[in-house]
Amino acid sequence: MALLFAIATMMMQSTRERTPELAVLKTLGFTDLAVFLFILAEAMAVFIAAAACGLALAMLVFPFASQFVHGLSMPLVVFAVGLACAALVAVISASVPALLAAKLKIAAALASR
Repeated sequence: MALLFAIATMMMQSTRERTPELAVLKTLGFTDLAVFLFILAEAMAVFIAAAACGLALAMLVFPFASQFVHGLSMPLVVFAVGLACAALVAVISASVPALLAAKLKIAAALASR
């Protein structure tokens, strides 16, 4: 739960820092849905890349660790579930910042800077 809160806070700050850029995208014709999906896609890309790196590292280390702890293994299903969980956490944690970015008013966003 703390991880979700920390990641949501990070995504909120990232969205807040890019408010003028998001306003420009909306000025160029991006719809609320497009901005929402843009923020979610960014979060998913970061989360899945990080999870893939961590899981790949674990798959490399597990054969060496199994020499000390017999029966230790990491099946491929764990890799797949890990990536799926990363995608789920990305969607959950980025939903509120993405919704706020989608509802952004262009004039207010450009005037805030």
